[in-house]
Parts: sequence; structure tokens; C-alpha cells
Amino acid sequence: MTSAHPLLPFIHQASGAGLKVTELRLKGRGSILDDGYSAAFTDGKIHYITAPNGAGKSSLLACLTGLLKADSGSIEVQKKEKEAGQSALEKAAMISWLPPDDDFTLPQCAIDVVLAGRWRFHLGRPTQTDQGIAMQCLDALGIGDLHNKASTDLSSGQKRRVNLARVIAQDAAIMLLDEPFRGLDATARHSCREVLMALADRGRTIIIADPMPPE
Repeated sequence: MTSAHPLLPFIHQASGAGLKVTELRLKGRGSILDDGYSAAFTDGKIHYITAPNGAGKSSLLACLTGLLKADSGSIEVQKKEKEAGQSALEKAAMISWLPPDDDFTLPQCAIDVVLAGRWRFHLGRPTQTDQGIAMQCLDALGIGDLHNKASTDLSSGQKRRVNLARVIAQDAAIMLLDEPFRGLDATARHSCREVLMALADRGRTIIIADPMPPE
């Protein structure tokens, strides 16, 4: 069995879930969706969607989350374990999403942003366990020292990592990440990739939209 990332012991081994996308179309949202998009995203891997800016990568991810409704085509969650239901909490266990921007609506401190990703576990009443896991996520991405810093005072790269920590804290089977490395220096990119590789090794399906292929 693959060992967990040393800074993320809460991430357990899971058989995971995949996504099968067939002829997904949404007119006016870029060439990817104009032409019809098909792909199979399997668990335990990092998948890259590489295309130039404006090609529709963000719209494609929004369709996969359910935030946008496609004109045609299908999206099938292929779960290996017991079928999930349709409650909000069960959906949160299946799919997490890193949006293309990091404009937080409230001047929260960094750890509060990450705790928002734990909502399905604490339902608005974070425990010491939730606090500890949020710190694990920040530490794994090299920003644990920023946990009490207001989100409005963070740099763009720091905001990106705080938001990624929020997504990791959600511990969903499928992670949809829109340019997770944008604004990061080489050291930060490396640490973030190491964390994502560890999550994939633990059975998560990770789908990254980025204009450039990985280095």
C-alpha cells in the first residue's frame, strides 16, 4: 500500500471514482466545447487538460462540477465503491473544485478559508480535528505560517495555495483544478505537485486545466 504524504496523514487510501465525458458541447464557450469534448479520467492519476487561454478549459471544468449545463453530451461519475446519493454532502464527497480566481468574498484568515473546505465534516462547527487537518493542508503547501493572516493581505500566489489547501481539505474523490500553479514560484510549484502526486497515489482523480503542459 502506498504511504500517505507525511504532512497529510488524514488522506486515506480509497478506491476512488473516475469521470467519463462523452461529446460534451456548449456553444460559445471556446473551441474545446464547440467541437465536442470526450475523455476518460481514471482514479489514481493526474490528468492534464492543456489548451490556450480562451479555449474553454474553465467552462469545461464548470460543466464537470455542474455549475454550467452543457448543450449536449454526458458526464458519468464512475464510482467503484457503493453508489453515492444525491445529497449536497455526498456530492461534496465526490467532487471538489479550484476556481480560476481567488477573490475571497470576506476578509477571513487563511485557516478559515481552508476550514470552509471541511464543511461536510463539521457542518459549521469546526472541531480540533478539523483545525488540525486545515493546518496539515497549509503546512503541506508551505504556508502554515500564514494561517492567521487575513486573506485580503495575501499575495496572489499565497491566495492560490490557500485555495488549493481548501480543496485538499474537502477530501473529495475527484479534484478539478483550474490552473493551480498560477502565480507560484518554482519551489512552490514543486511542493504543490508533490502533494497532488501523493493524493493521486492515494486513489484520488485529479484533473488539472492549464494552458501549458507540465514541466
